[in-house]
Parts: sequence; structure tokens; C-alpha cells
Amino acid sequence: MRKILLALVMAMGTQGVAAEDAAKPAEWLFVHTAQTAEMTSATTLIMPVTRDIFAFTDRPNRMHGYMNAHAFVSLWDKGEGDTFKANPPNAVLTWVDGDGEMKEAELLILSAETVSHGRGISYEVKLEAGDVVNINLATPSVFVDSSDVCAWPPGGKCHKVNKGITWCPCNPMPCPQPKQCLPGGRG
Repeated sequence: MRKILLALVMAMGTQGVAAEDAAKPAEWLFVHTAQTAEMTSATTLIMPVTRDIFAFTDRPNRMHGYMNAHAFVSLWDKGEGDTFKANPPNAVLTWVDGDGEMKEAELLILSAETVSHGRGISYEVKLEAGDVVNINLATPSVFVDSSDVCAWPPGGKCHKVNKGITWCPCNPMPCPQPKQCLPGGRG
């Protein structure tokens, strides 16, 4: 009888935790990959955008999507609270050096803007730890730490992007109708 009671109490406790986790807003992580990149100064990293930025969440939400360069850099637009502008994200930059060895550096991304008419992104970075970053990088990837789904932009405005798909930066998933993208990232 005690074993059954203990099992029931444990099951009820884990259901509460699962429900609590499901109620948390999604935290998005982002990956920007390219064939090459260039450090034009000690604080500026320029990466071409040859494919969209991949965005995904961890459990329990398990969502994913793609953002074009303009939508991605909009995360650093003006904002208050928990935005990339107010709270710059941590990131890891990986690349292959001239000897074919994988290198990595931990960064803080202070700002981002599109260059070359959206075909590249210029990141203002602060090196936190890791390998010294080469001037020219082969097969770089930037892994950007999480952001609350409601962190950008204030008001959750949607806009048109590639191929007529409507994008909500407040919830980086394509929305079927702009009116469905509400403040707070709920669609």
C-alpha cells in the first residue's frame, strides 16, 4: 500500500512539473552557417547569408523555423526588457583553421545588421573565451543562445518575407495570417 501511495504522489508531482514546463514560453536558439566569414576588426564579424538562419526550441516546445537575414537582425532592434538589444546573447563561433582543425570561441553579440542588401550579416562581438579568431574563417557557424519567444519586437508585429510567407519576429514561425500573430508571440 505504501508503494502504491508513493508511486501516486511521485506521478502527481511529475505531472505538475511537466505542466509547468509546458506553460513556460519557448526559448529560441539560432544557428547561422556559411562557407566563409571574415573578422574585419577585433569586434566585427561579417558572415554571408547563403541560406536562412535556423531557429529551434528545446523541450517541451520542440518547434523550429527559418528566418531571413532581415528578420534575424531585427532581434537587435530597439527594445526594452529581455531583448537582444537590452540583453545581448551569448554565442559560440566555430570554424576550421588552415590545418583542418576545428576551433571555437565564445562571444557576446552586441549588435547585428544586414550588409550587401541582406546577403550578409555584420555582427558586433566581444570575445569572451576560446581560440583567437582568424581574420578569414572557413566553414563558420554561429550558435546563438536562447531568447524568450516574447522578447522581440515589442508589440509582436508581423511582416512579409520570402515567397509571401508572413513572419512574426515575436514568434519565429511563419504565421498563416498576420492577424494571428499577437503580442506575446502567440499565434
